Amino acid sequence: MVRLLVLATILFSSVAHAGMKEDFVEAVKKQCSVDQAKAEELATPGRTGNVIKYSVCAETPVDLGNGCKVSCTKSGSTIGG
Repeated sequence: MVRLLVLATILFSSVAHAGMKEDFVEAVKKQCSVDQAKAEELATPGRTGNVIKYSVCAETPVDLGNGCKVSCTKSGSTIGG
């Protein structure tokens, strides 16, 4: 039973993260003027923190390096401010 709960949690977490990642990739494409491949590269698992920062508007803009900064545009989503 515990294994089933763990598996369900992992699956649902992945689905939720996928939507956040897609939103992040679209924002990177629009705000940094990069192609799909470069935007997806900036959203790889090693850079998940950037996806989370953007999604919860914890830090705006999120500095992705190479002069690319992505600002959160979701009103009312900022944490702590």
